[in-house]
Amino acid sequence: MRKPRTARCLGRLGLRVAEVIEFPNPAVWAIKYLTPLMVGEFAVPVMGEVPDPRPKRFVTFQNAGGDQQTLVSDAGQLMVECWDSTDPKAERLMARVRALMAGVVGQKVDGIRCYKVEQMGRPAYVPDPNAKVPRYRQNIRIHLRGYRV
Repeated sequence: MRKPRTARCLGRLGLRVAEVIEFPNPAVWAIKYLTPLMVGEFAVPVMGEVPDPRPKRFVTFQNAGGDQQTLVSDAGQLMVECWDSTDPKAERLMARVRALMAGVVGQKVDGIRCYKVEQMGRPAYVPDPNAKVPRYRQNIRIHLRGYRV
């Protein structure tokens, strides 16, 4: 059986070596995109984890898997969570986040373009059992272009 050729070996043979593509962290990308858009009554912190101390109102994006779609694009699955003081307020906050994320196609953050957004079902009311605070959750997938390393 023949040994696979390494990139170094292929380069010496004059063959093109494949480019190395790295993909951005989708949660960080979403946080950077959404933070400046949360204004007026929706001006809340947008972060990657529940802070301590916990504010009354906030939004989190957490990586929840995903897969590489093409050689240059990756579909990161995110869990989006919105907390507020009452169920109707948490629902409104999630509705705003959902609308803003649905409109992200074609936008760039730090030079990285979003190709597609998929909502993995509707938002669900899942009160936080530890803090006993109203919370809505939704999973989304954002397709982001990778960059050459």
